[in-house]
Amino acid sequence: MAYSDWLFHGPRFQLIERINGMSETGSASTMMHTRPSEWITGADPARQWLFDPGVVDVGPQMGLIWARHYRGKSALPARFERVVRYADGLPEQFEMHFEMRPGSADYKVLADVYYCDKKGRVLLAIEGMECIASEELNRLGGTAPGASETKKLA
Repeated sequence: MAYSDWLFHGPRFQLIERINGMSETGSASTMMHTRPSEWITGADPARQWLFDPGVVDVGPQMGLIWARHYRGKSALPARFERVVRYADGLPEQFEMHFEMRPGSADYKVLADVYYCDKKGRVLLAIEGMECIASEELNRLGGTAPGASETKKLA
């Protein structure tokens, strides 16, 4: 549902496989990564990104999903305080933990996002993500090209 109804991201950015849980304090999701060869013609298929653009974008995607679910507004990223890489690569499948921060308001989503392996080790973190929320942005939802049935999130 999220990619087909609320989000506008094309197939390369549709990396959330499942939302495992969501509350007013955050969410947990299972996701996958991409490789440079999926984006760049001729890139070595064995290579991994230093910072996967799709993975980094999933944090703000969850900000939009969270704001739409709990506030009826879509949210777009405005800034990150810091992005930190703790591992050289990402496993094929991993977890994303989206944690709301104090200071969020009706028009603003503040969160930290942690990408973790199955043992809970943090591999990548986005700290101090700020997204601006507005009902006017809801018109962007439902325009995701290639949102397949397997990518429709409940």
